[in-house]
Amino acid sequence: MQKLIAFGLGVLKIAVALLVVAIAIIAGVIAWDSHKDSKRVAEELPLATPKVWPSEKIPTLDDLPLLLTTKWSNGRLYYQFAVAGYPKALEAAHTGNRSNSTIGFHMDFYDSGGSKYFIMPFLSTR
Repeated sequence: MQKLIAFGLGVLKIAVALLVVAIAIIAGVIAWDSHKDSKRVAEELPLATPKVWPSEKIPTLDDLPLLLTTKWSNGRLYYQFAVAGYPKALEAAHTGNRSNSTIGFHMDFYDSGGSKYFIMPFLSTR
């Protein structure tokens, strides 16, 4: 009977030790993942703050100011684009005899190396 109790205690000690090791590994993985997330957030913080770009005036749009704000969040680039006013050329096209006309312009986005990143069309339909 003594040997059986000693065997049971030995098995129990091994089981407790394995449980402690498993808990330590899980805690380590959680801590490492949290560290990676906080590091990523810290690296993206400057990009996560909205950046208001200097306004641009385009002669073909009656020198109306074009406004752009960008923000990086969750691995995506968000942007807000606005034209302060309404170009006379668009107004004339809408009030003219073009009943089903589609008019507009596009904006080209370039990366820091000068390569075209994407083109965003801005269409106005009647």
